[in-house]
Amino acid sequence: MKITCNRRSWVVMHSLNDNSVPLSHPNHVKALQPQAQMCILDSWGHLIWIGKHAAEYDDALVHFLDKSSGGA
Repeated sequence: MKITCNRRSWVVMHSLNDNSVPLSHPNHVKALQPQAQMCILDSWGHLIWIGKHAAEYDDALVHFLDKSSGGA
């Protein structure tokens, strides 16, 4: 299966501790879209944008968005 999208920049964010979605899912996306940037966090579970690792998620997302839009 090929994933198509008009955007050239992809970021896949996932937690090592996600019991809802296995790590094989983001790895599969990366295999199909080699240009995708992987951000694997050691956060507590599926909701990676809350909790004590939220700042790490925010920083990674803002960095990706800045880079994709021609910023930093």
